[in-house]
Amino acid sequence: MAIQNKAEIKAYYETHDTKAKEVAKIFNIAYRTLANWIAKEGWERGAAIKEIEAEVLNDNLTNHRLSTFIGSKKEELKKQIAGNIDVSELDSMIVNNLLESSTDELLLKAMNLNFINKNILLSAMIAKDELLRLVAFNKGNKPDPMIIACAEKTARMFEGLKVSLYGREVVREAETRENDYSKLSTNELLALLGEE
Repeated sequence: MAIQNKAEIKAYYETHDTKAKEVAKIFNIAYRTLANWIAKEGWERGAAIKEIEAEVLNDNLTNHRLSTFIGSKKEELKKQIAGNIDVSELDSMIVNNLLESSTDELLLKAMNLNFINKNILLSAMIAKDELLRLVAFNKGNKPDPMIIACAEKTARMFEGLKVSLYGREVVREAETRENDYSKLSTNELLALLGEE
């Protein structure tokens, strides 16, 4: 028995970053049937939006006037996504609905990511400034557990920020090219801190 909306299911699967089990629920079909189509026909989850998503997430949406920018960006994304899928077997209304929901998800994800990254960066900078104030306040050079704990937390925050902004792979690659800080003396490390 052929399912009438197989082309629509494929288009949805390729225009959304939704797991197969969720797609099966959305279209009320057996997960095994969907998994079989995916395997046999080589469907790829979110294939139509992968490159577009990376571009959108790197676009600094918060610097634009949202009222005018979002509408034009949405139309541009819809055209790009439509060019990445086969819509010949689908009704134009179904295609429009798929593209509408897919672009909404992409833009919302991008705006949330930009907002989160800006706030992580702000928190990290505040933590760094406060840490430097604590270090300056501790003129007696006595070991202070509070300063040590704050330094560790600040370092972890910046480490997380790097991964959040650039991704694990980019961070790993950059770290292999950079200096090995474990070989630097305390004075050299303090000198590096003074440069930043």
